[in-house]
Amino acid sequence: MIRSLFLLAALTLPAHAAERVVSVNAALTEIVVALEAADQLVAVDVSSTLADPQLPRLGYHRQLSAEGILAMNPDQVLAGDTAGPASTLDTLRQADIPVLVMTNPQTGEALKAHIRELAKVLEREPQGEALVNKVSQQLDGLSRQSAATRAKPQVLFLMSSSQRGLRIGGKGTPADTLLTLAGAENLADFEGYRSITAEGILALAPQALLTMQMPGEAVPDLVEQHPLLAHLPGAARVYALPAESMIGGLSLGGLDTAQDLQEWLDTQGLNALTMEAAGE
Repeated sequence: MIRSLFLLAALTLPAHAAERVVSVNAALTEIVVALEAADQLVAVDVSSTLADPQLPRLGYHRQLSAEGILAMNPDQVLAGDTAGPASTLDTLRQADIPVLVMTNPQTGEALKAHIRELAKVLEREPQGEALVNKVSQQLDGLSRQSAATRAKPQVLFLMSSSQRGLRIGGKGTPADTLLTLAGAENLADFEGYRSITAEGILALAPQALLTMQMPGEAVPDLVEQHPLLAHLPGAARVYALPAESMIGGLSLGGLDTAQDLQEWLDTQGLNALTMEAAGE
């Protein structure tokens, strides 16, 4: 009887909070920091730029070494669904290291679910609810502003490289998520990324162009790289999305970027341009 009561008490005791956390996902690391749990991090991946720069970096999240992670003696590993290779995660589980793999969120509700789950793991529930409330306020603000807009600015997200040429981001991409939140229309109506010529972009006639700015680098000069784009009405309207806001699905930084993008679109007068083109 006494043994049964002891077992029941043991089962009902709360689990200890993770004290040595390895995060190999930039968006999850960002949430950990926002939950005021940065002191529980012992190592991160190279994309986790918001973590303490003194923390060990464990490399690229798709090419993780089990030995490197085990050397940190973690009691919790946080990873996105693109973390790998799978053999590394399997080795960690075989070593009885808890590995929490979270699907990259594409919606505000999914982001809030991530926050609550991490807050529970880290025993930061009060901070988690405060952060969820902040995210809800941001989402509500974006939605109200979009609803007040009579017409959606028509925009394209471009990436340009010497190896792959011009590519545009369609549905299901991080840029599309940010465009949707900002109340804009993505003219790329397909899934994923596709290559395109400058002539193809001219035919779509976007009112503004989005591109991506890598940390520490200048904003790509799309018109200089592709002179034909100078003939676009929106050639002078180029907005650079910070690369860190486009890693790991919709992130806290991505919400901030969506707000900045929405304000920029408003300052460009694109709503008036769209209504004029529609004959309103």
